[in-house]
Amino acid sequence: SRVDMPKEAKPYQRPEDSGKLSEYFAFGEIRQTEAYIREFKKVQKENGYVSWKDSLKLVRKFSPYNPTDPHNKPFLNDLRIAFIDELGFTEEKDMNRVKIFTAVGSPLDVWHGIDALIEVEDENGRTSKIIGFDAKEMASSPETREHAHDKKADIIIFMKDIPNAETESKEYDAKMGEIAKEAGQVFKTRESINL
Repeated sequence: SRVDMPKEAKPYQRPEDSGKLSEYFAFGEIRQTEAYIREFKKVQKENGYVSWKDSLKLVRKFSPYNPTDPHNKPFLNDLRIAFIDELGFTEEKDMNRVKIFTAVGSPLDVWHGIDALIEVEDENGRTSKIIGFDAKEMASSPETREHAHDKKADIIIFMKDIPNAETESKEYDAKMGEIAKEAGQVFKTRESINL
């Protein structure tokens, strides 16, 4: 009988809807633990809405992996490293200010259209700049979400345009560099916020 492969290892088909499978594959997702659900219910409005800032806090608090070393999510890890290169950070203390988070399955995804984010802590350690990413499966996918987002992502990543990291490593690295460059542009003009 066929042995079920772990979820991560399954070759993922392209879903018709919104790129869910590959965004789960690339970004992972927020785990709906009891602690998470408790916090989530505290900040949720009657209609289900959660503000951008509260959504952000949930994602930062309940990251399923180390935001400065998400080695079990190569895509996020590579994106973080490419972004650090783009900023020209070479010292450990600066690199450690750059964190990457999945937001898949969180209110940041559902209400604010953000699947992943990079946070860069300012040198003062009190404020940060946030750059949001949205993964899309198809170039022209119609909006399938039922909510109108009040904050869209800064950068859209079309998953089908990401080369295979194993078999097309040069192209993959170039694509990561391209996304990081775009993120670097956003970073330059982004206001710092107090989290």
